[in-house]
Amino acid sequence: MTQANLTFQGIKNENNKSLSVYNVLGMEVEKIEVGNGMEVVINRNNLSGGMYFYKLMDENKTILGLGKMIIEQ
Repeated sequence: MTQANLTFQGIKNENNKSLSVYNVLGMEVEKIEVGNGMEVVINRNNLSGGMYFYKLMDENKTILGLGKMIIEQ
């Protein structure tokens, strides 16, 4: 699979949001501007197989959601 769709429920959609993806060492490896939508598409691009963590934040840097995902090789 080359992409994953994340849908966030229960989050107000009037603020611009961004999704940061981190590797297991805590380094940000990707940042995606979500805008005011409730869904984001994460493309694998050059992310290698393994576990990643993500954080959804609004334009005021308030954390709206956290999670983890596994990319298979």
